[in-house]
Amino acid sequence: MEKPVFQPIGTPILELDTPALVVDMEIVETNLRILISQFSNTSINIRPYVSSHGCPNIARKLIDKGQNVSGIAVSTVGEAEVFAEAGFRDILIANQVVTESKIRKVCSLADSNCVVVHVDNLENIARISDIAVDRGVVIGCLVEVDIGLGRSGVDSTGALTDMAHFVDSKAGLTFEGIVANLIPFSDDRPLKQSDIERQIGIIAEARRSIVSTGLGVETLSVRSDGNYDFIAGSPDITEVQVGPYPLMDYRSVSVNSEFRPAVRVLASVLSQPVGSRVVIDAGHKTTGPDLGLPVLDGISGVRAARFSAEHGSLEVSDKSQDELAPNGKVWLIPYDLALCVNQFDYFRVVRKGVLDGFWPISSRGRFG
Repeated sequence: MEKPVFQPIGTPILELDTPALVVDMEIVETNLRILISQFSNTSINIRPYVSSHGCPNIARKLIDKGQNVSGIAVSTVGEAEVFAEAGFRDILIANQVVTESKIRKVCSLADSNCVVVHVDNLENIARISDIAVDRGVVIGCLVEVDIGLGRSGVDSTGALTDMAHFVDSKAGLTFEGIVANLIPFSDDRPLKQSDIERQIGIIAEARRSIVSTGLGVETLSVRSDGNYDFIAGSPDITEVQVGPYPLMDYRSVSVNSEFRPAVRVLASVLSQPVGSRVVIDAGHKTTGPDLGLPVLDGISGVRAARFSAEHGSLEVSDKSQDELAPNGKVWLIPYDLALCVNQFDYFRVVRKGVLDGFWPISSRGRFG
């Protein structure tokens, strides 16, 4: 458990104890306005995927926007329990729930909440039905289709249609529709648009196939970490599970330039053993660099080079050497938001350059 130094509200941002996970609420609110405007003339529901930050306070900011924003998506049953305790009543567990104990937990949540899960296996569907009937609750099911990601989901229209009818036939379950994870975006903007159109076309055709058999498909949901402007233009999608939004990370803003990263790690310079190398107090335990190294913000000629558990090494050009003396501060934009956030228990919330509060990352560690 992180033991932060709870400095007074109003503390200037550069005086925060480091390493610190800092969220700038002015940027969050700007990102919110941009995304809401992209979907303002559509009927697509925005479902925040809160596993990327694990913070009920941030999720509430999104839900409070009202129009086109309703419900949340989580990755695990444990996260669903945390957000249900925080007052969120419409919860999609965007995953398969297969163990007996977890299915029972989902049924407990369904006593007082609207709960939907992903499914892609007939035996699993039958087991959820049996337990739901025994507990006297109803669980919603989205049948997952694999459109090329190579993870969960059925991979043929015939299997998808059969599974949809199977869900519809089972007591204790409701067939909500179909869901797919969009394949991660490309850095090439024209290719990205054509890719998204192709993927959505696969899902839309699957929906038409099910409808042609006499079964309605209310929801066609997609999960995406970007491409929101393209998705908003689709007449087929009814719901988008938005990933790192509204906080964003380096990977997502690099191909969604209308947004800005609202979360950064503030670190202190510990040492400059040689002119071209600077050591900071942010390592693996704070930056989560498994999928990519963080990027320095606001200083040119400096590159994150490597990280150990507690330390980060920066490569520094001649021009930048004097800017990074010991006890100086640097800002790191995490490459992947979820991996970075998972290293902390609190966000340091700032507004207008000063500390505005500490927000707990309540679902951290709730993997079950």
